[in-house]
Amino acid sequence: MSQVRRRLLWFTGGSTLLALLVLPLGCGSLSQFSPVTFEHRGVQTWDVPYTGVRVVSIPGQPRRVRIVQFWIDEGYLKPEPGPTERWDVITGEGFGRQWSHSGSSKSFWYGCLCGNDESAEEWIAWSRRHPDLAADLWPRVVGLLQKAADLQCQSNCYFVGGALMQSVQWVEDATTYHERVAEWRKQFADEIAAAR
Repeated sequence: MSQVRRRLLWFTGGSTLLALLVLPLGCGSLSQFSPVTFEHRGVQTWDVPYTGVRVVSIPGQPRRVRIVQFWIDEGYLKPEPGPTERWDVITGEGFGRQWSHSGSSKSFWYGCLCGNDESAEEWIAWSRRHPDLAADLWPRVVGLLQKAADLQCQSNCYFVGGALMQSVQWVEDATTYHERVAEWRKQFADEIAAAR
């Protein structure tokens, strides 16, 4: 057998073995958010198992979650037109939980409890009951998320925005709302100043 044929067989066999390992064992998924376009998307991934070497990523169709669409409809947000190359990971996991990942934007989307439609509807109903408070809250939150596009502020902006929403969640009167916002501003004064 010639040396060329032997190399070709080794290459073919190695490639087949790699494909057999990567396809079933290396599959995973990511959930991502763009602080530029305010869109979410899922991404299917295939990695070489146990190495972290990504072979293929197939991004899904970008979409806007219910709360983001509400911000746009109500005039709190005018997102940049897509497409964007900037996507921050919310969460990710691999086959059999061989790996899992919490991204920078998870602290907002999980912390604020508005990433799914049901929770978003509660915030929207709150906004309709308290339009003056919503007019104060949403520009703060949207501004922090927009600042997350700046890599220097990324993690802090997501975290501080989520903390603000947690601090005012289920508040039904203006006095308590403003007290909680004041406490939030005091607690995160350095982060808020850095986000400006």
